Amino acid sequence: MRQAGAGSERRGATMGMLILCVCFALVVLTMLLALAPERYSLQVGDIAPKTITATKDVIDEATTEYKRQEARQAVQPVYQEDETALDRVLEGLETYFNDYETIRAYGEKLRRGTIASASGEPFTYSGSFPRADLDYAKTLVSTVDLSDWQLTILMKLSQSELSSTYTTTVNAVKKAMDAGIRQSAIETAISNIQRQIIQYISSDLCWNIAVPAVRACLEPNMVVNEEATAANQEAAEVEPVYYKNGQNIVIAGERVTNAEIEVLDTLGLLEGNKFDKMLFMGAAMVGLLSLLAMFFYMLRFARDVMRRPRLTLMLSVIFAATAVISFFSSKLNPYFVPIAVVPLLVTALISPDFAMMANIIALIFIGVISDSTTSSSSQQILSILFSGLMSAPAGVFIMRKNQQRVIVFFAGFAMTLINVAAMLCIGLLTNNNISGVWNDALWCGGGTFFSAVLCIAFQPLLETVFNLVTPYKLLELANPNQPLLRRLLVETPGTYHHSIMVANLAEAAAEAIGANPLLARVAAYYHDIGKLKRPLYFKENQVGENPHDHTDPRVSAAILIEHVRDGVQLARHYHLPQPVIDCIEQHHGDSCVSYFYHKMLTSDKADETNLDDFRYPGPKPQTAEAGILMMADTVEAAVRAGTDRTTEEIAKKIRELVKAKIDSGQLDETPLRLNDISRIIDTFAQVMNGVYHQRIEYPKMEDGAARQPASRPSLRPGAILGMSTNEKGGEAENAAGDHGGENGSA
Repeated sequence: MRQAGAGSERRGATMGMLILCVCFALVVLTMLLALAPERYSLQVGDIAPKTITATKDVIDEATTEYKRQEARQAVQPVYQEDETALDRVLEGLETYFNDYETIRAYGEKLRRGTIASASGEPFTYSGSFPRADLDYAKTLVSTVDLSDWQLTILMKLSQSELSSTYTTTVNAVKKAMDAGIRQSAIETAISNIQRQIIQYISSDLCWNIAVPAVRACLEPNMVVNEEATAANQEAAEVEPVYYKNGQNIVIAGERVTNAEIEVLDTLGLLEGNKFDKMLFMGAAMVGLLSLLAMFFYMLRFARDVMRRPRLTLMLSVIFAATAVISFFSSKLNPYFVPIAVVPLLVTALISPDFAMMANIIALIFIGVISDSTTSSSSQQILSILFSGLMSAPAGVFIMRKNQQRVIVFFAGFAMTLINVAAMLCIGLLTNNNISGVWNDALWCGGGTFFSAVLCIAFQPLLETVFNLVTPYKLLELANPNQPLLRRLLVETPGTYHHSIMVANLAEAAAEAIGANPLLARVAAYYHDIGKLKRPLYFKENQVGENPHDHTDPRVSAAILIEHVRDGVQLARHYHLPQPVIDCIEQHHGDSCVSYFYHKMLTSDKADETNLDDFRYPGPKPQTAEAGILMMADTVEAAVRAGTDRTTEEIAKKIRELVKAKIDSGQLDETPLRLNDISRIIDTFAQVMNGVYHQRIEYPKMEDGAARQPASRPSLRPGAILGMSTNEKGGEAENAAGDHGGENGSA
């Protein structure tokens, strides 16, 4: 039947998400503070003041590069044959030997005397050549630079000897190149060629003619394939060398090396290092993904929480407080963290169904914040997640139906036992150190029980700060010894008993439709506390004269209407929770005080009548409990004021009263549906019939008409109380008929 409020709900949801965003940002900041490492002022050659360990896995670049160079050097070059090299070598040999032939031919002509000596003097060959002829022979060629001895040998050679030398040299070179010659083996190849040549020609020709030509022309025909070699070197890359999380980088008392400084710089452990972007991105991603998971879960399964900024703010406070407590408690031991705080508090203050999702998000935060360098981060987070997920259902189950604060200790104790067992399971699977496993398990159990203690401390504080209605708070308010209820009983007994009857009706109806029966009962207890200010102006508290008989109807209506405002003020003075205050404010909606309105219309001042003067200020009921309270208040007053209290008449009266509220639009803003209202009417009828049930009319006994036997004492009804049957019956009748309405108003 809700026709309004959609806009406010959307605004509430938007505000709730903004609050959660701010909360998760604060949690991310806490994670950054927890994960941010200590920084050191160190340089190469300094003595390390303490042992520094790696805060996360990091590559040892210096060692990795050294191993990389070793691996590359170990890779043999890939060679391939240069098929054109032999042609170039033979071409060079041919050029050399052509120059040799030019010099040889010049010497032959000098020997035979067919040409004159370059010296200009007559020349007769006697085994040597003039200086001028040797110098001239050098000018005949440009490719070779020969000594005088080499020139002399060439000038003495015959054509057949030079040709034989050329042939022998070419054959030796071909043979050597067929076997393959690498750049690094050039000298070895030349030596092998020398040994082959000298077998067929003289040593003078070998060392002075052939070898210089070979040395000048020979080149390798097996060259390095750069691409194939590089590919092999890449394939031979070594795995990076890591410093694992928790591994010592610098040992206390030892000098710091350049390689260690590089590792410390990479980890951001040196003073002056830039902000760790990777750390920030990791923490931000954890926060963002957790926020998205929370948003979609609330969107699908917990819209009521999202629409109430007060709840989202409290949830944010719980998350933030848990993160801060985890930050400090983990300094004592990484596993001494408040695993159970979130599921226990959310179960008690918000919803058991929502507690499990909130628990998962909180466990992720706690696991990251409590990260320790003394163990594997992944193992630690896994242990916290596993233990928290295993224990939370037990705590939620124990607390969801109990309405006593002490039950938190029992829930905490059960979660402690489960967490210890879960930590033992993880430890035995991943660690052979039994004593260490037990130590971690006991620390985790201690942190869990400490969580229960924190819940006992935080719960009343959160209830007060956020003005929440919890079963524990409602039970405290339902205690008859509450100061306000005591005042209501003493100062306005009629109103008190009326409130008790309304509470019975409201509780039964709320339970029938799945609303909050405890809230409905407590709200009914306090809905008329405003009558404490002027109790005698309300019929149920009057003993003698009715002051309304001599009061202007407008003033009487104003007094009745004012009891709502007085009730709200009094509720705030006594620090009643806001949902109860809302019910007090809304239990009459903007309905009309019809009795005095009609009285005004029938008076001599009828022309001065204004309907607005006779209306309650509102607002109309906004919740199911407030709507139920409005109907229960009206039904109880009207049925009590009536005289015909048969079952049929009571049911008819209830339907008429509820229909009137529907027709006047008083229930339009509640979430109540027509089938809910139908069940409420049936429940009201059942409860009222139980109160105003018909009794058997006992016949009056004449004196002596039915005497008891003399052997047995007379025990008449009421004899023990010192009254006759008639007296008792009369008193009952008066008790049943004295509770009239408040001049038409409940």
